[in-house]
Amino acid sequence: MKRKLLALFVLLSSLTYAQVPSYVPQSGLRCYYPFSGNPNDASAAASHLVNSGAVLTTDRFANPNSAYSFNGTNQSMSKTNPNFTFSSAGSFTVSVWIQKTTTAGGVALINGTSTAGNFIWLLQGGTTMTYGTNKQQQSWVYVSSPITIGSWEHFVCVYNNGAMTFYRNNVVEGTGTFTYTGVTSANMPFYVGKGISGGYFAGNIDDLGIWDRALSTCEINDLFNATSTITTVNAGPDVSLCAGNSTTLTGSGATTLQWNPIVTNGVSFTPTSTQTYTLTGTDANGCSAWDQVEVTVNQPLINGGPNQTICLGSSITLTAAGTNSATWDNGVLNGVPFIPTSSQTYTVTGIDLNGCPGTDQVLINTYQPNINAGSNVAVCAGESVTLTGSGGVTYVWDNGVSNGVSFVPNASQTYILVGTDGFGCSKTDSVDVVVNATPNIQAGVDIAVCDGDNVTLSGSGGVSYVWNNGVTDGSTFTPTVSNTYIVTGTDNNNCTNVDSVFVAVNQPTVSNLNISAIDQYVLNGTTYSTSGTYTQVITNANGCDSTITLNLFLDFTGLEEVSKTLVRFYPNPVNDFVYISADVSVIGKTIQVFALDGKLVKTIVLSQEQSEINFSELSSGVYTCRMDDMSEFNFRLVKY
Repeated sequence: MKRKLLALFVLLSSLTYAQVPSYVPQSGLRCYYPFSGNPNDASAAASHLVNSGAVLTTDRFANPNSAYSFNGTNQSMSKTNPNFTFSSAGSFTVSVWIQKTTTAGGVALINGTSTAGNFIWLLQGGTTMTYGTNKQQQSWVYVSSPITIGSWEHFVCVYNNGAMTFYRNNVVEGTGTFTYTGVTSANMPFYVGKGISGGYFAGNIDDLGIWDRALSTCEINDLFNATSTITTVNAGPDVSLCAGNSTTLTGSGATTLQWNPIVTNGVSFTPTSTQTYTLTGTDANGCSAWDQVEVTVNQPLINGGPNQTICLGSSITLTAAGTNSATWDNGVLNGVPFIPTSSQTYTVTGIDLNGCPGTDQVLINTYQPNINAGSNVAVCAGESVTLTGSGGVTYVWDNGVSNGVSFVPNASQTYILVGTDGFGCSKTDSVDVVVNATPNIQAGVDIAVCDGDNVTLSGSGGVSYVWNNGVTDGSTFTPTVSNTYIVTGTDNNNCTNVDSVFVAVNQPTVSNLNISAIDQYVLNGTTYSTSGTYTQVITNANGCDSTITLNLFLDFTGLEEVSKTLVRFYPNPVNDFVYISADVSVIGKTIQVFALDGKLVKTIVLSQEQSEINFSELSSGVYTCRMDDMSEFNFRLVKY
């Protein structure tokens, strides 16, 4: 907290006080207008008038721009809320210098409004000057005085609890008595050079003063002569002290001594600020004079410097100004750098250059940005990670990581971030990156099945599995072709891996055997002794069914071979056409072809030595060919 050396108001007050002449009584002074270049109040009240057209002119001492001229038409001054409120039971004094330039009437001074019942007063004149008081909207109480046109004259209006005394040039010109009762006292506007609603004044006005008491004849004499009757009033030497210390003001040179601001003469007191104290001395004759003393209250000049905000962990040096003996609390040495661990107020104590003890305080805020490395991350081996810090403007990661740029970690690790904000303050934070191993997903061993068989594929090494080709893990399906099936397995860490299994779909085999044999035929351990078509189902090399169709034609030992010399069939076995070579002796004979069930399936007349029979539309099997009227003719053909 910083302390001001002087109060500006006190300084300005002392300056305006110094403009009040020494012969002007200070006790009870409400306002004093010397009109030296402006309409300002030179008293401590600084109750300045507002000028509405009045023109500066020379005063009674021929000083230029030291009085105001009013034209009697439209020029005036005013104060809406003056620094005084008078009552019919109170006292006041008005002193003013007037130079009447014409005999025209007009109001020089008035304090009032048009509101009924108010206590109002005025000073006006044409061929004479009149001092009046009134209960507004009643008859005025007037005291008159002659006037000399063109001359500067001093007029004093004294009111003391109804008794009116009017002075002209230090001589009493008349008295009056205010007798109205029930009069209202109010703070009313004050006009110079005009009435409440007109009555402008023609002439010059200077050195206007108003007091809230009745001045003595000696004080009025001093105002008229612009000199002090008493010259012995002495306020004493100026005083300078440290804040909090006491002092004693002891004045002399008069019978009655009064200080303003109010202190008791010769009694110590403790001033709180630098101020001008005015001593008014009054003798037994009512003559007064005043003197002033300046009491300077020296506020401590020690300055610990401005409050500061630094980065946490940074060093700072505290140095106090205005003292040669600074002592800091919290273990701080003057001018020696240290590192604050937290925000704290540091107090310095010492004797300032005026010899006054004092303290000052400095708040050191330790600031640290809210740098955040982000949440911990779990990934699967081979996956990428992007680490992005927040809370700063620049970021530096360890282990070669770039902020916001993806990378593939090869192992679980803690990554440390140093972030810096726009004030250059840094803070570290860290994030754990856990790299989970890839699960050992197994699709199982390769499988070989036969067409139409069911297969169940089940993965292992994870907690869930997804197969391609529409396969559901652990569910039965029927593959139609050989294929590779791929499973994607996921473990508890949501990491995945793939494996595959090959399912071979083996087809059954079908074969036809066209066999001609004598007496019997053995196939795969089965003996056949008659011609015919036989079917065997056995397991092939792939473990699937192998269907064999046996077309068997048996000849038997001792069978009559006569038919073979007359007619020959070839080829045998036959697929489509069988050709017939016939002896001329059987030309015209009919050959019939019978199936094994005895059904007649073909008939042909041997019309020439070479003929053919179409077997292509017949089913595979053994057929018997017979020739009419030749019972010994019996020939077998095999269709494959």
